[in-house]
Parts: sequence; C-alpha cells; structure tokens
Amino acid sequence: MNEKTDVNTAENRVSSEGKPIICMKSISKHFGGVRALKDVDLNLYNNEILGLVGDNAAGKSTLMKILAGVVQPDSGQILMGDKTIHCKSPQDARNHGIEMIYQDFALVRSMWVAGNIFMGRELTRGLLGKWLGILDKKKMIKVSQRILEAQNVSIESCLKPAGALSQAASSNLWQSHALSGLMQRLSSWMNQQRV
Repeated sequence: MNEKTDVNTAENRVSSEGKPIICMKSISKHFGGVRALKDVDLNLYNNEILGLVGDNAAGKSTLMKILAGVVQPDSGQILMGDKTIHCKSPQDARNHGIEMIYQDFALVRSMWVAGNIFMGRELTRGLLGKWLGILDKKKMIKVSQRILEAQNVSIESCLKPAGALSQAASSNLWQSHALSGLMQRLSSWMNQQRV
C-alpha cells in the first residue's frame, strides 16, 4: 500500500445507512526507513463484510493494528461517524467498540478457558471485588459457555486449560474473547439507557 490507496472497491459507495461507520483517511506509517502505509483510505459500512486482501508486506496487518490501537499512525485520521477518534491502545479501541481477532492469536495455554475469554476484562464480584480483584468465576463460566454455544463450539469445561484444546477450538476461543468484549460493551450501554 505504497501509493495513495482507497481500499474500498467502488468510489462513492453508499450503504443502507449512507455513511461509513468507520472511516480511515490518509493513514500513513513508517517503520524506520520502511514505508508500510502511504495515504490509505478505508471505509467500513454497517452490515458489511469486507475482506482486506493483498500481497505479503502490503500493509494489511499494519492498517488493522492502527485501527485496533496496537500501532499508532504517523499521519491520517480515523472517524467514527462524524467524530474523530484516537485509538492509542487496544483498550481505547475497545472503548469505541473496536475488537480485533488476530490470525496469530495469543492464548495463555495454562489459563482456564473462561479466563482466556475474559482476559484483560475479567468479571469481578461487586465494587469491593473489583478493588480486591475477586473474580466472579461463576458468571465468567456461564457467559463463556453461552458465547461458545452461540458459535457451535463444544468444550467440556470452561475450567479446562486452554492448552488442552484442539487448534480449531483455540481459534474459536480467541473469537470468543473478542465477542465477550463486545457483549460487555453492549451490556454497559443497555444499563446506561435504563438510567
């Protein structure tokens, strides 16, 4: 992606909503003397599945890592609706509802299945539990089982170490990790709407 690149295939595309939900504009990134991205544009629309395809070292992963807050762009901007967002970390991206499922997923093989699904956003018991770090394991297991069932993944126990899973189940586990974050965000939003 070394020339000015509009990743979307058609100029002036219109979704059912009309506007992209995420718009990456003129994204550029260098790693030392290597130019990974130069002025890349990418629009993501509601209810759209978009494949990002290109040669090795074309900048696909770098672009997605910028969106996910793992890598910072040298220039360009990311818009969510009409608002400019800054994803300076994966947590910032999650706060905007952006989750990434990496092809080289990183599970903690010795950690239990539900622990991997909620890694970095563990459920705790009440305010004191949050402060003391007391996990709500029952709820983590229950939610993990629901997420896995929704993906038609059968794991005999969410207390099982992730390292004991097959490659396919491990892949589904990392997808479940991303889904748990989106579910927590949705739940939080729904609770705010009740107030």
